[in-house]
Amino acid sequence: MIEGLELQQFKLFESNREQNIVSFSVEDAPVSVGLVFDASGSMVERISTARQATRSFLDTLEPADEAMLITFADRPTVREGFTRNLSTIQAKLLSEDPEGQTALVDAVYFALARMRTARQTRKALVVVSDGLENHSRYSERELMQLAVEADTQIFTIGVHGRVPASSDDMHYMEVQSAISLLDEMATRTGGIHFMIEDFEELEDVMEKIARALHSRYVLGYYSTNSTLDGKWRRISVKVRRPRGVPAVSVYTRPGYYAPEED
Repeated sequence: MIEGLELQQFKLFESNREQNIVSFSVEDAPVSVGLVFDASGSMVERISTARQATRSFLDTLEPADEAMLITFADRPTVREGFTRNLSTIQAKLLSEDPEGQTALVDAVYFALARMRTARQTRKALVVVSDGLENHSRYSERELMQLAVEADTQIFTIGVHGRVPASSDDMHYMEVQSAISLLDEMATRTGGIHFMIEDFEELEDVMEKIARALHSRYVLGYYSTNSTLDGKWRRISVKVRRPRGVPAVSVYTRPGYYAPEED
């Protein structure tokens, strides 16, 4: 997070109409994290990288944070409920042997539902997977509908080897579809999608996720649209770039469903 930004540097829009920001604060609060770890057969060659990615992330958590571990192959399983004793999660990661098909959509859907038991108001999922979905009962559409309604950011870590681009290569097309799924999960919830191809990227990625989880700017406004129609309202935030900063990326929830009239 870029520090030192002030209210006048932000503009907030709902459905392309600028809104009046009535509250502004910088939040640094403990977080409840759901780790969603892919232990399916497609991860055989990437399981070591995935374990290392997850351990590196756990090392960034602070004493007041809590985490739970959900692993999945054919179906999701809670391996450890919310705890501050992160060493138990690290130990259980080592016992995961990849096998079976990949019910990624079901796992994230299940994890979002479990986040209702979290103690902290700040909630996030960190999904570590190759994204090669092939065994879910829920559809991607059903997952995205739940994701945009849940008060939980999703950060996705795509664990892939280097795949040469070729329009005739079926595996390449599968990987691109997997990347798209992981990216949409993050984008729809104001999270970030990362791709990891080797260990050298791990530390930087985990630091970025830790900063995004613990520090954020919070903007409040009253919508100028008072219609109770239950429709989707798109939100966008623009930031005036601080002097000396080459670029600013804004990650925010893309919108919300308006309440419906009783």
